[in-house]
Amino acid sequence: ALKASFAVGDKLDVAFGFTEVMCTASAAFACGTSLKYDYVTGKVLTKDASNTIVGMAMEDAVSNNDLVRVLINTNF
Repeated sequence: ALKASFAVGDKLDVAFGFTEVMCTASAAFACGTSLKYDYVTGKVLTKDASNTIVGMAMEDAVSNNDLVRVLINTNF
């Protein structure tokens, strides 16, 4: 699960290269869209010119709060 912080003893996954993560969408977007992560809302949204890409949508998001698969690239 994505969360802002972890406590001692919490289990977590460590990814190298590419990994698929379930994320919450903040708006509608199409499969293949480059995404950024909003630390305030904890959701992914369409990247604009000034943001860092965190991954690519692996399926369409129809609306806010949709759960979508995102291919995260740890090498961006």
